[in-house]
Amino acid sequence: MNKIDFSFAGGFPLDQEVLGYMQQSYLQGFASLYGDAGSTPIILSGLLLSVSGGLTSITAGFFYYNGEVYACPALPPTAVGGGGTDVIVAVSDVGSSAIFEDASTHDVFRARTGAITVAVPVGGDVLFSSFKTFQQVFGEVGRRSTTPFNDLVVSGSNFGGTISYRKNLLTNSLHIKGAISFTSSAGFPAVSPPIYYAFGSVIPAEFRPTSTIPFKAFYRHHSSTLKDSSGIDFFRDINAELRNTGQFSFGFIRTDTPGTYNLEFNFNAPLD
Repeated sequence: MNKIDFSFAGGFPLDQEVLGYMQQSYLQGFASLYGDAGSTPIILSGLLLSVSGGLTSITAGFFYYNGEVYACPALPPTAVGGGGTDVIVAVSDVGSSAIFEDASTHDVFRARTGAITVAVPVGGDVLFSSFKTFQQVFGEVGRRSTTPFNDLVVSGSNFGGTISYRKNLLTNSLHIKGAISFTSSAGFPAVSPPIYYAFGSVIPAEFRPTSTIPFKAFYRHHSSTLKDSSGIDFFRDINAELRNTGQFSFGFIRTDTPGTYNLEFNFNAPLD
């Protein structure tokens, strides 16, 4: 945040420009948190909505909108929805005057306030339903700290598919999802424990966990008809893992019915 160093002696040149600089400095802190230039109203405190007996109430509070912080009084219990009504927040800018050294008077003290009403919305109205809490916005900022999904194409003599992954920089975790098809083969083990088949393709070093992470891959198949090749055990999923070497491996098991089956998975893996 911008600031002014007042530690020097000699008579600091305090004037309107300096005061404006100070005022903008603290507003810059709010603006830096949001990527939409403040066009989304952000609840800083209060403004808690509750409904009781068919009536809507909202507590007093403060919100940030279009680069300004507004104080907002409460909405007493009020019926909402009849005749197309909705909760609307109107903002106002009321000035009060000061007498300058040259005896002129100007409205320089600006009071920015919000007022919650219930009415039929018209174009340009700000609906309370568009407000977000600070925590919501901060979470959205965190989600924007993710890398785009990268695709890892895997293939083998009996399997193939695509694994997509992206990193969440805020939580240092990896979001992994994918779909793998495999053809039940006599080369796969008949019963547990399975042999893990490691794909040759690997993810880059910056996306790899510090230790092997196990996960489940689920069959896109009716579990009531899918058994191991011995015809004894039903199974709905298989064990899989992401190794710290960046390889994915799957514990394929031969099924009782020859054919091609699909596996799907979608999970988050901590990287530390």
